[in-house]
Parts: sequence; C-alpha cells; structure tokens
Amino acid sequence: MPARMKEILEIARRYDIAVLEDAAEAIGSTYQRKAVGAVGDVGILSFNNNKTLTTFGGGMLLTNDKSYADQAYLWSTHSRKNLPHYEHDEMGFNYR
Repeated sequence: MPARMKEILEIARRYDIAVLEDAAEAIGSTYQRKAVGAVGDVGILSFNNNKTLTTFGGGMLLTNDKSYADQAYLWSTHSRKNLPHYEHDEMGFNYR
C-alpha cells in the first residue's frame, strides 16, 4: 500500500525537505500512475530474500537528481576522493 505521497511531498516542499521513499516492499506498485520508488526525491528498493523481488541481497537507489546520485556514489566507495592517493573527507562505506 503506497504512502500518501501527495500530502508528504506538499509538506516536504513547504519546508525544503528531501523525500526518501522506501519502496522495498512495493516494487511493481504505482501511485497516481507513477512507479513507487520514483515519486520522491530518492527511492530505495531492497532485494533481500524476504522482499518481493530478490537477488538474495543488495538493493537499488533511484533518483533524477545528479547531486544525490553523486553523493550516494561517493559514500558507496568509502568516500574516497578522485585523487592518485587515498584521501577521505567523510565516512563512507563499501556498498557496491
């Protein structure tokens, strides 16, 4: 059952808050003719073995915002800067 995204987005826009949409259990569902996971600023899907679609682990991040995608990619590579040596300005993880 998709969340009431219209109301959520209205409130978020009023206060300049990004909306992270957890669509882990809703893959294949729609909300106002749009795929669940593609309604908010960032959508996430889980492919763990207890979810609707499984690959026995992992997931997917969905966004049309390049700055969110770039930041998520940076975090997924241990936040290593694109330099010839190892340099990290913030904490990152190995989520590839």
